[in-house]
Amino acid sequence: MLSTEQCLTNKDKPYNSVSYDSAPNYSTNLSTDKVDNTWYLFIYNDLIGASPFYHEFGMPLQTLAVLPQQFSIHSVEIEKGIPTMVLESEIYFIGRTKEELSIVVPSDIAIESLESDTHWRALELIGPLELSMVGIMARIGAILAKAKVSIFVVSTFETDFFLIKNNKLKDAIVALEKADYSVVQE
Repeated sequence: MLSTEQCLTNKDKPYNSVSYDSAPNYSTNLSTDKVDNTWYLFIYNDLIGASPFYHEFGMPLQTLAVLPQQFSIHSVEIEKGIPTMVLESEIYFIGRTKEELSIVVPSDIAIESLESDTHWRALELIGPLELSMVGIMARIGAILAKAKVSIFVVSTFETDFFLIKNNKLKDAIVALEKADYSVVQE
């Protein structure tokens, strides 16, 4: 059995599910996942499921806040531009490419769109977060994927928002709390 320190220092040969003794009443495994040529080390144990490795050494996981309103995601004709009522909203997100204009707004704002998808809730990652922080979105995305919760993510300079279908919100909260994230509802 390898020690935690041996697993941390052996960066050339990542281990796939090695065990170490962490507490007398439950088993814990270290596991690695490779994403974009970077190895991420996770701890799995019988009590909490998957937990990012750094959490075991005292660094807290983030808190997410459930925003009270529902959101709609719209695909809008580029030529029509951004409706004024969107720009007057307290919160909105806009993405544009050569082919499309996408707008996310609270559902009580009705805009003309080519397509729309309704009944989304937003989990705001409480920030501010530094742009140099690595893996936060990937960890949360992995937890939600394992719980079969699809996401639509939008970001600002200081934080990320995970949009989740309203009917999957409870599943998302349970999965995140099981992985030691804090989720607060406004």
